[in-house]
Order: sequence, then C-alpha cells, then structure tokens
Amino acid sequence: VIKSNGTFSAPSALSITSSASNYAIDNGGAFTHNDGTTTIGPDASNQWLKGSGTGAYYNLTSDNSSSLGMGIGADLVVDNDLTINASKKLGFVGAAYDVTVTGSVLVSGNFTTSTTPTGDHTFGDLTIASGGEYIATSGVTTLLGNFTDDGTFTHNNGDVVTNGGT
Repeated sequence: VIKSNGTFSAPSALSITSSASNYAIDNGGAFTHNDGTTTIGPDASNQWLKGSGTGAYYNLTSDNSSSLGMGIGADLVVDNDLTINASKKLGFVGAAYDVTVTGSVLVSGNFTTSTTPTGDHTFGDLTIASGGEYIATSGVTTLLGNFTDDGTFTHNNGDVVTNGGT
C-alpha cells in the first residue's frame, strides 16, 4: 500500500506473492519502476492493481496461479512489456479503465473478465499465443506495432486502429 503522500522506488525485480485486502499493489502515492520487472503472483488468491497514484509499471507480468488471476482496478500504464502467462487471467474490476503499454503485450493466458472493458487500450505490439485469449475493449484498441493472433481475439464491438504494423 502506497499512501497518498508516499513514494515507492521499485528494485530491479519486484515480485508480489500475496495481497493485503485483495490488492497486490494499492497505489495512492507515487510508484517509480526504475526499469525493474514487476511480477504479480504466483501464490496469492486474489491480486488486484488499484489506485489513483502516479507511476507506470515496467515489464509487468501476471503470473498468478489463482483462477481469479490479476484484476485492474485503475488505469494501467506499463512502460515496456505486459505478459499474461498461460492459464492466468488479467481482467478488469471496473469497465472504464484505460490500458497503455508502450512495448509488447503477450497473451498466452486470458486477457478477459466478466466485466466488459470499455476504456481505451493502446499497445505497441499485441501477440496472442496459441491457447491465449484477448477480449478487446468495446472502446478503442490502438496497435502501434504488429499484431499476431495464434489464439482467440474477440473484438467486443470495439474499434481497432492500427498504425503501420503488420
């Protein structure tokens, strides 16, 4: 928990393996990633990211062994890559959250939830591996790079905008 006047400076590798009050990271202050990888999981039963604080994650990985996976409870910004591992889920606690990933999104698990996302999603590249599933926002998905779909892509009646990728 990062309080409203608090600052957290992440190490080169940060692994959150349990949660307090259902939240892996509850950021109400300032999170500084320092180019360090943040991994959520694998052992906690309920891992959510939430908060109104500032700061992006870097190389964020959802590696939660729980069937609940990892939920987003705030706008999410990832500098560099976002990885959703096999048999894991990344979903939304509320529908309107935006997701911005400056690098690649690799979905080998599920980027899906019972809450239908409506916020805008912007990714560098999007790769859905065999067995992976990505349910797009009903808002706008913007792909700045390449799109590879070897799994399941559901458009969710949203717009998909590409910018020069393949």
